[in-house]
Amino acid sequence: MHPDPIQKALNLGVDVSVDKPTTIGLKECSELVKLADSKQLVFVTLSQRRYEDVYQTVADIIKNGGLGEPRLINYMIAHEFFERGKDTWRRRKSKAGGGALIESGYHGIDTILWLLGKCKNPIYAKSISAICYPDLESPYPHDAIETMTVARIRLNNDGIFNFIASYENPKGSLDENIKIFGSKGAVRIMRDRPYKTRSDQSAAILSYQHARGAYSVYDTREWVGQRWAPLEDFLEAVIARKEGREWKVLSPASDSLQTIKVIEKAYESAKLNGQETQL
Repeated sequence: MHPDPIQKALNLGVDVSVDKPTTIGLKECSELVKLADSKQLVFVTLSQRRYEDVYQTVADIIKNGGLGEPRLINYMIAHEFFERGKDTWRRRKSKAGGGALIESGYHGIDTILWLLGKCKNPIYAKSISAICYPDLESPYPHDAIETMTVARIRLNNDGIFNFIASYENPKGSLDENIKIFGSKGAVRIMRDRPYKTRSDQSAAILSYQHARGAYSVYDTREWVGQRWAPLEDFLEAVIARKEGREWKVLSPASDSLQTIKVIEKAYESAKLNGQETQL
């Protein structure tokens, strides 16, 4: 339901910040980005991970050549199914647009594509194959969302990006892991929360290992999930625009285009029983 209010706001000259996903489809998002650009308005998608110190540090490692050429990326996000036992619109594909893939998987896809853009020679997704597992307890069996997606993305440098998005965790738990293996080293981000998912805002564990084996763990005890940062970034940009100053945001809605395209093609592949689909 995002496109209509966003379009109306932009047409009225109002800057927009929207939670991910910006839209369900690529076409709608592209049209809104063009509209915002034509009116020189701030249009932000709230992609939280980009703002956190852990992910900013990984971006620095990549920019400084610490990974070399990324070869293999594994990403998993899994948490409880918050709608289990309920009869809500979020369990209907026609109303929600999807389940675990577009709601939770968006975080990982957006983050990885953003990080790959920091490479000396930016890397992008080339094709995808995906399988979606439906909500078997859905009150809408012919309109059910997926509770788990497993996918493989081929990258333009012949690297592989595997990801899993799942609602199959025990109640109150969250597992989110990223491992990126490159020609010069590897980074591991571990954010596993067996309980108190919603209240635990401590940072993930981050480690780096050189290709020759040297291993180091970052001290992330003082780092926290900066949930406010995307909104702060948006407001600062809005103030700068109104004052006639140059502005820039870390998570422009235009960056959503590649993320939404990957998700859209993943659903397309899933309908074809996992057939590889070009991006």
